[in-house]
Amino acid sequence: MKQSQILEFIRLNSHEQLKSYQSELKESLKDLEQSINRLYFWMIITGVLYYLFRLSAITSFEFSIIKLSDLKIIEILTPPLFSIMLLYNFLFNNRKAELLHFSKLIATRLYKTGKFDHLDLIAGRPKDYVRLIQPFSISNELMKRDYQVKVSVIETILRLPSLIIGIGPIIFAFICTKHLYVNYFNSLATKLSFLFTVWLLAYTAFLLGKVMYLEARNTQTTEDQN
Repeated sequence: MKQSQILEFIRLNSHEQLKSYQSELKESLKDLEQSINRLYFWMIITGVLYYLFRLSAITSFEFSIIKLSDLKIIEILTPPLFSIMLLYNFLFNNRKAELLHFSKLIATRLYKTGKFDHLDLIAGRPKDYVRLIQPFSISNELMKRDYQVKVSVIETILRLPSLIIGIGPIIFAFICTKHLYVNYFNSLATKLSFLFTVWLLAYTAFLLGKVMYLEARNTQTTEDQN
């Protein structure tokens, strides 16, 4: 949704309507945060099981009526399945960013928040008064910062582990996809698995690049206006 459309929506609706809509946004954020947490859980489980299978720590797998003795199928199916998770992860977090930004702009209209700064229109700069009334989010708490204060070298160093954790899933997807190509690229099924995985990763990268480009362009426009 374009920012101009959001601002027009806010302009046309009364305070009561905006309060009601903001409550719906909070509920959507709560449900979305639960979905993100469940997705992270399964991404971690997938990564751990994948390496346990590769290290032969597990020689067979049985769940309900499903029983696997040839665990090569795990190494073949993990890349596309994990790539699907990565795509969902991007879509969930992109929706979350949109909801938070919408909520911030509504709060700016509803509450007395001091002098309005055009830089507040930038999507990646959530205000504390908005963050505090939203459902708790580990990622939001870890990544919060005061944009009026210059980040110190020590803080930058301390944030590096969070960055590494953030790109961990991408590294894992690359490793298991490379392993699939090097060791199992000898049948139609594995070739289809590899090509499907590459397509998913490329599509996710395209969507991410598009969002980053639009945000950068909007940020530059907003800063020029300011």
